[in-house]
Amino acid sequence: MADPTAPLLDVRNLTKIYPRRKGLFGKGEAFVALDGISFTVGRGEVLGIVGESGSGKSTAGRIAMDILTRSFGQVLFDGVDPLTMDRVQRRGFRRRAQMIFQDPYASLNPRMTVEQLLRTPLALHGLTGTPAEDRRKLVAALDLVGLPATLLNRYPHEFSGGQRQRINIARALMLDPALVVADEAVSALDVSVQAQVVNLFMDLREQLGIAIVFIAHDLPVVGIISDRIAVMYRGRIVELGETVAMFTRPRHPYTAMLLNAAPAPDSSAASLLAVQPVAEDAGMAGGCAFRPRCTFAMPACAVEKPPVRTLQGGHMTACLRDDLVIDGPLAGQSCC
Repeated sequence: MADPTAPLLDVRNLTKIYPRRKGLFGKGEAFVALDGISFTVGRGEVLGIVGESGSGKSTAGRIAMDILTRSFGQVLFDGVDPLTMDRVQRRGFRRRAQMIFQDPYASLNPRMTVEQLLRTPLALHGLTGTPAEDRRKLVAALDLVGLPATLLNRYPHEFSGGQRQRINIARALMLDPALVVADEAVSALDVSVQAQVVNLFMDLREQLGIAIVFIAHDLPVVGIISDRIAVMYRGRIVELGETVAMFTRPRHPYTAMLLNAAPAPDSSAASLLAVQPVAEDAGMAGGCAFRPRCTFAMPACAVEKPPVRTLQGGHMTACLRDDLVIDGPLAGQSCC
């Protein structure tokens, strides 16, 4: 039996490398999508993973769910690596760990009604009961996401993007999962609808006690829902810590850049770290990958790849500079 005090999800030194080709027969340099990242998710915890497009955050989520293969590293779900699970254990893993994808339009079969979509997970896992029992489960799932039972006989094309994403969430909840990985689940929605779906995730966490890995590129949105946040840049976690502490005093310049990129009445702070376009391989030959965009870079940053260091309170950062004092949006307020 798994240790109830241990993390529900434990990712260790996860690495994903894609080979590259130059020309039809030539060999190119490999692309490192994930560079030895590690993080945990506690039972009932919400971990946000944030970063720009191409940072590796979605790759990390899909490998953790055993949808993509890994090159190196270990993923433990309830203390067991999916790669070592037998058939029965893997079936249980598939039931207890669910994923919600970015595109609410492509995620639903347009030829199936809402009822058929929600019944499918029950049928696949052999959890169907009598028609009355199954219908009660379907109605309860829709109620959890704020949709009425009258929608069961309708098709996906009859719904808005926000409603479709709610149906996707309801489908994921049909199997009573312990962990839900939401991969850019609000990115394709309008801003007003994003807020509604984020609030829905918060309510589900409170009502069901499920753990959530919330992947997005918008740090303020992630900050609303997350207990802790992992900030990713070019395949590495450059900072990981409690949300309030991160918004009070970010310890990595890239985190500060993401915080300052959010619209604010006084936009002068955004000049601290201006977002500059960088060539794909800039900073990857050696040293810190963020160096070309960092106004705080020093000569050592060009030589040494910063290791991930644990600071006071368990806060982690991959920056060589300990002397930086960068105020976040909550600076001046108590974070502890």
